[in-house]
Order: sequence, then C-alpha cells, then structure tokens
Amino acid sequence: MFKASDLLALPIGDILGTYYSEQQKIFEYMAASRPIAMVATPARLGILSHETAYIAHRPDTEEFASIMAKALEERDEAEPKAKKARKIVEKEYDWKILAPKYAQAVATVLQTG
Repeated sequence: MFKASDLLALPIGDILGTYYSEQQKIFEYMAASRPIAMVATPARLGILSHETAYIAHRPDTEEFASIMAKALEERDEAEPKAKKARKIVEKEYDWKILAPKYAQAVATVLQTG
C-alpha cells in the first residue's frame, strides 16, 4: 500500500503520546522507500533528518502543506531522500538487529532484578 503512494505524511506532532515516542509508522514509511513529509518532534528528529525527509518544524497547516508540495514537486531530490531513509531502517531498525539488543536488555534487567 505504501509503495503506491507518491508521498507518506506524518502530520501529527503535538499530541503528548506521539511527541516523544518512536512510532512504528515511521519505520514502515522508511522501509517503503517513498518520500516522507513530517512535523518535527524530538523522537522523529532522532530518526529522520532533512537528508531523509521533508520536515515542518511547527505543527502549522500551511507549513506542512508547503513541504508536502515541495516533496511532490522535487522528484529528483525526494527519491534519494527516500532511498537514504530505507538504508537507515535496514541498517539500524531491522528486527534482526533490534531483537538481540532487546533480549540482552531484558536479560540484564532479570539478572539485576
């Protein structure tokens, strides 16, 4: 479904539950290799940057619409950003990489108890 999209949007940025959490949707979007437009939050900026996404720094409707239009107009820039995001998700956020780290963290907690 995401692969059929011209642009993937993360517009919500000022809701407490999403403000600091890493959203699974970000990783799914990155894996789709499609351009991403988002409202900046601390968690999102810890994963994506201007090299990998189009970013609105305020939850402002006009600014967000502007970056979405820019992403759709600048295909030559948008595609490399999407490919970079895909490489990052493969290298750092694949379950094959994360599962051993989580298992180690759980084992450490259980041992220290």
